[in-house]
Amino acid sequence: MAVIIPAIIGVFLGFKAGLLYTNTYSQGRFEPWRKIAQPPGKIIKFLAAGENQLYVNTSGGIFFAPNVDALIGHVSKQSWVKVGKVSHPPTCYLFYNDYQIPEPPEGIIDSIQTCYDRPEMHTEYHYVLLDTGQIWVWKFGTYGWGPVVPMLAISISGLILGLAVAIWLWKLTGRHIM
Repeated sequence: MAVIIPAIIGVFLGFKAGLLYTNTYSQGRFEPWRKIAQPPGKIIKFLAAGENQLYVNTSGGIFFAPNVDALIGHVSKQSWVKVGKVSHPPTCYLFYNDYQIPEPPEGIIDSIQTCYDRPEMHTEYHYVLLDTGQIWVWKFGTYGWGPVVPMLAISISGLILGLAVAIWLWKLTGRHIM
């Protein structure tokens, strides 16, 4: 009995820790706002956004970013392509209200959001244009089994820790099951 109780407590605490982590992770709390490289020219406003894509109107014309992820944290303007018109990328209108989006940087003059849905996946992109001319993005996606794997790993870790404590107590007290 002395071995079973710590193991059960370990499983319970591991499962609770796994649920806490999964709940926190699945709400986007760990994702910060990120600055992306600027297109050439002064940005006037956002025109359209799609999955990992952004159109902006600048003093130098309309620019398209076909891969926003490549712009995150970089200062290179090479990923921006000048285009003649906006080809509206497919967008979705299903936004999860349970995401806990951190406060964006101060001085917002324009914003746009989009999302992308696939089976077992939902990704949201939130863009803000600041009065300094900088573009920031908050991107977060949930994947079908994505949050479940860490929950199970933490739960199994709780089981192993509970069993380790149980075996330690068993050896410490000198009690033998047989």
